[in-house]
Amino acid sequence: MKAIRETAKRGYGKAINEAESGVSAVAAAIRIQPDGPGAGTVSVAGPSLRMTPERIKALAPVVRDYAARLAAIWPLRHKPGVPRISA
Repeated sequence: MKAIRETAKRGYGKAINEAESGVSAVAAAIRIQPDGPGAGTVSVAGPSLRMTPERIKALAPVVRDYAARLAAIWPLRHKPGVPRISA
Protein backbone atom coordinates (compact mmCIF):
# COMPACT_ATOMS: atom_id res chain seq x y z
CA MET A 1 0.00 0.00 0.00
CA LYS A 2 2.91 2.33 0.69
CA ALA A 3 4.15 1.95 -2.89
CA ILE A 4 0.66 2.64 -4.25
CA ARG A 5 0.37 5.81 -2.17
CA GLU A 6 3.82 6.95 -3.33
CA THR A 7 2.88 6.29 -6.96
CA ALA A 8 -0.35 8.27 -6.59
CA LYS A 9 1.51 11.16 -4.98
CA ARG A 10 4.16 11.17 -7.74
CA GLY A 11 1.59 10.89 -10.49
CA TYR A 12 3.43 8.12 -12.30
CA GLY A 13 4.46 4.54 -11.74
CA LYS A 14 7.77 2.89 -12.31
CA ALA A 15 8.73 -0.74 -12.71
CA ILE A 16 12.41 -1.55 -12.39
CA ASN A 17 13.23 -5.16 -13.29
CA GLU A 18 9.78 -6.25 -12.06
CA ALA A 19 7.83 -7.89 -14.89
CA GLU A 20 11.00 -8.96 -16.70
CA SER A 21 14.59 -8.90 -15.57
CA GLY A 22 16.59 -6.24 -17.39
CA VAL A 23 13.53 -4.19 -18.38
CA SER A 24 12.32 -1.02 -16.66
CA ALA A 25 9.39 1.28 -17.38
CA VAL A 26 7.61 4.46 -16.41
CA ALA A 27 3.84 4.93 -16.83
CA ALA A 28 1.03 7.37 -16.13
CA ALA A 29 -2.69 6.68 -15.92
CA ILE A 30 -5.15 8.22 -18.35
CA ARG A 31 -7.92 9.56 -16.12
CA ILE A 32 -11.03 11.15 -17.56
CA GLN A 33 -11.76 12.79 -14.20
CA PRO A 34 -8.89 13.80 -11.88
CA ASP A 35 -9.83 11.35 -9.12
CA GLY A 36 -11.69 8.90 -11.34
CA PRO A 37 -10.68 5.40 -12.36
CA GLY A 38 -7.97 4.87 -14.93
CA ALA A 39 -9.13 4.50 -18.51
CA GLY A 40 -5.72 3.40 -19.78
CA THR A 41 -2.02 4.14 -19.49
CA VAL A 42 0.84 5.74 -21.34
CA SER A 43 4.15 4.02 -20.76
CA VAL A 44 7.73 3.89 -21.94
CA ALA A 45 9.81 0.78 -21.36
CA GLY A 46 13.33 -0.20 -22.26
CA PRO A 47 16.47 -1.96 -21.16
CA SER A 48 17.28 -1.15 -17.54
CA LEU A 49 20.79 -0.14 -18.61
CA ARG A 50 19.22 2.83 -20.45
CA MET A 51 16.15 3.27 -18.26
CA THR A 52 18.16 4.55 -15.33
CA PRO A 53 16.46 6.28 -12.38
CA GLU A 54 17.53 9.60 -13.90
CA ARG A 55 16.04 8.70 -17.29
CA ILE A 56 12.80 7.53 -15.68
CA LYS A 57 12.59 10.82 -13.77
CA ALA A 58 13.15 12.74 -17.03
CA LEU A 59 10.49 10.72 -18.91
CA ALA A 60 7.88 10.95 -16.14
CA PRO A 61 6.64 14.46 -17.12
CA VAL A 62 6.42 13.33 -20.75
CA VAL A 63 4.21 10.30 -20.02
CA ARG A 64 2.11 12.38 -17.61
CA ASP A 65 1.64 15.07 -20.28
CA TYR A 66 0.58 12.57 -22.94
CA ALA A 67 -1.76 10.82 -20.49
CA ALA A 68 -3.41 14.20 -19.84
CA ARG A 69 -3.65 14.90 -23.59
CA LEU A 70 -5.31 11.55 -24.20
CA ALA A 71 -7.70 12.10 -21.28
CA ALA A 72 -8.73 15.39 -22.87
CA ILE A 73 -9.80 13.68 -26.10
CA TRP A 74 -11.02 10.42 -24.55
CA PRO A 75 -14.69 11.53 -24.60
CA LEU A 76 -14.45 11.45 -28.40
CA ARG A 77 -14.03 7.66 -28.24
CA HIS A 78 -16.93 5.22 -28.19
CA LYS A 79 -18.84 5.13 -24.91
CA PRO A 80 -20.42 1.88 -23.69
CA GLY A 81 -24.19 1.88 -24.09
CA VAL A 82 -24.14 4.46 -26.89
CA PRO A 83 -24.88 3.07 -30.36
CA ARG A 84 -21.98 3.27 -32.80
CA ILE A 85 -22.47 5.25 -35.98
CA SER A 86 -21.17 3.30 -38.95
CA ALA A 87 -19.59 5.00 -41.94
